Amino acid sequence: MEPNQEIAAEARALRTAVARFQRSLRADRAPEGPSLEQLSLLGTLHRAGPLSAGELADRERLRPQSMTRMLARLEQRGLITRTPDPGDQRRRVIAITLLGRQSLAAEMLRRDARLAGALTHALTAAERDVLRIARDLFERLARHEPPPEGTAPDGT
Repeated sequence: MEPNQEIAAEARALRTAVARFQRSLRADRAPEGPSLEQLSLLGTLHRAGPLSAGELADRERLRPQSMTRMLARLEQRGLITRTPDPGDQRRRVIAITLLGRQSLAAEMLRRDARLAGALTHALTAAERDVLRIARDLFERLARHEPPPEGTAPDGT
């Protein structure tokens, strides 16, 4: 197998394994809790602070129509607030509420507990060390910006 084909096959296998892992974490979600998309919005608001709907849609890579529906559900449940932007009264600023933070924290605790159990029972100490290294590599991959189109792999 050629090097590029080998790397493509590795990328495919890694993507598949990560997707399966994500599905296993998502399956443990509380049925009455926020949806996965809503949790993502709450997480973004928790980390970034109050944002406009447009800013939130950009960060979440969502269409405005989808964002409007999700925000309405979150607001109905008391997980977010929408207030006028002091700098532009036509805009609304979206913020996570205390209940939203509590819902997000409860969901993260549930996921962390499930994952901690799996790490403890399914992996050896050496395998957990490998995962710590992999975690750092995933962080680097997540921050990686692809080179401009037409740029050779060596940067030329």
